[in-house]
Amino acid sequence: MRSKYSVKLKSVVEEHGLRPLTLSDNYETALVTTSDVNRPAMQLTGFYNYFDPRRIQIMGRVESTYLDTLTPEERLRTFERFMQYDICALVICHGVPPSPSASRWRANTSATSSSPRWTPPNFRRT
Repeated sequence: MRSKYSVKLKSVVEEHGLRPLTLSDNYETALVTTSDVNRPAMQLTGFYNYFDPRRIQIMGRVESTYLDTLTPEERLRTFERFMQYDICALVICHGVPPSPSASRWRANTSATSSSPRWTPPNFRRT
């Protein structure tokens, strides 16, 4: 029998000192069920093969710099497509300010941090 592990998204946010920008209705109870994370550079360019939206998405300088090359309309279309996948969380790193399109994102939860590296959450058996 395979055991399942999970951690509350709120715990991840608190443990890593993240500052939520947008919260979903289920933020208090939402569970992260995989310790894997994803840097969505390929997805932002339109490549979604093997994309797992259950992973926490971490947007760093590469993704932000790429988005800066797009027009505001292209950037909005890119985020709208990305958010169609109902990702569990989006973390914006290195103190990069959210895109002006951020207010129109359909994210479940967005958080930002100035921390330059990610430490996987402490998963507990459920």
